Amino acid sequence: MHAPLSPRTASPRHIVVLLRRPPDHPRTAQGLRATVGYVLADLRITLVLCGPAAALLAEPTRTPERVPLLRHLSTLRALGHRVTSDADVDVCELLARADAAVSW
Repeated sequence: MHAPLSPRTASPRHIVVLLRRPPDHPRTAQGLRATVGYVLADLRITLVLCGPAAALLAEPTRTPERVPLLRHLSTLRALGHRVTSDADVDVCELLARADAAVSW
């Protein structure tokens, strides 16, 4: 028997997602899609773009290949999740306070 549907009283779990590959790598797109999917599991997401992946935040050019990637980033932001680069946060501290971490 399933538990009755009721509003959650506890805060959602905090998941840190690290993207480490260049924007044109297929795993980067896969990682971004998965990160958007984590939102459906009632998780609080912090997406950290590390190393070459940080180019998604730095480059304002919208090439056809990058439009889907940028759309995922804007979706996460619009839903209130944090999107940042490893240059802007203390990744070790962030990971220490997270409930889980996923690296792509």
